[in-house]
Amino acid sequence: MGSLLAAPFAPLVSLSTYRAAAYLALALGIGFGEFLLLVVGGATGISLSIVWIGVPVLLVLLMLSRSLAAFDRTLANGLLGLQIEAPAASRHVEGSLWRRLVWLVRSPSTWRSLVWLALRLPLAVVCATVVGVVALAGALLLVMPWTTLADASLAGRCASIAGGGAAVLLALHLIDLSGFVHAGVAARLLGPSRREALAMARVEAERATAQADLARELHDSVGHSLTAAVLQASAARKVQASDPAFVASALAAIETQGREALQELDRVLGLLRDESGSKRETPGLDGLDGLFARTRAAGLPLAITQTGDPGGVSPELGREAYRIVQEALTNAMRHALGAATSVSVAYGSEALELRVENGPGAALEPARESGGRGLSGVSERVRRLGGTLEVGPRPDGGYALRAVLPL
Repeated sequence: MGSLLAAPFAPLVSLSTYRAAAYLALALGIGFGEFLLLVVGGATGISLSIVWIGVPVLLVLLMLSRSLAAFDRTLANGLLGLQIEAPAASRHVEGSLWRRLVWLVRSPSTWRSLVWLALRLPLAVVCATVVGVVALAGALLLVMPWTTLADASLAGRCASIAGGGAAVLLALHLIDLSGFVHAGVAARLLGPSRREALAMARVEAERATAQADLARELHDSVGHSLTAAVLQASAARKVQASDPAFVASALAAIETQGREALQELDRVLGLLRDESGSKRETPGLDGLDGLFARTRAAGLPLAITQTGDPGGVSPELGREAYRIVQEALTNAMRHALGAATSVSVAYGSEALELRVENGPGAALEPARESGGRGLSGVSERVRRLGGTLEVGPRPDGGYALRAVLPL
């Protein structure tokens, strides 16, 4: 009940009301300048367009309208408490200057900016006039008991003061209303259209997906190479005095793994920079033999079983399958050092089945403070391919991974 009684007086102490008043005052001055620019620039450009001189004038006017709309959007966000997102800018358009100019002319946000410049001054004038008339009436009623109503009865003077106070409160509510109207028009004309918002959301989703793909690539490839190199270095350190030949072999393997990690890092960084020379393909099923050889060289005993015909597996599916097996072997090296590990690749008529199982073993030391991204990346790969994934510990203390990927 108390809040209902206080609601009419809320604008007296509301910061948003005074911000809306400041915005309305600025809209009159700025809107006049923008409207004058629109009228003069448009008239000049149209009148001179018959000799083609007006075309550049009109193009400059279009560019200025977008810049002014950007300024007005910032002003509206700051004073009216809005969160209007900026539509796509011409600098985001790839191609020549001509392509950007064509985009500028065809972009709906350009024409919405022009409509905003045309409406802002009339809208501000109407709102300011209504608010000004009501506020002036309230001020006159408030001063009348001491001027024209000085000799009136007490009841008459009190009625004049009450009416003046009510008019001033009404003016404050009208300021809130004008801010609401300006906010609605600004949100409609200064932000991206629904189609542009969907396009921007689609681009952001594609960028996020690409970043996630690159993160998985970097984790799987570089993580495997570095894990193998760490294992080789650990083994070499333990026998450096008793088995120099093994140490030399381990150092050669570390060098190879390090080069591969650097190459993969360069490839991923090139993709992030969109360099055309960085499009080297990820290994596919034909790279499994090399993966198995490097894993054995790192000290993980492997038993390999491959059945069926790989001819029905697409290159894309083969690359994803390679990464899944690679991550499974990387986890085996990290968490079951020296454990017997089996890999089964079964090519079926409808699906590709991958199994990687390892027995119990020692964890790689020192233990990492963070991790756990590998299996989540495998899960994302399998889910994106429409397959199924089963992972978990075995009764003997080992671990098993089974992925079924439909062809």
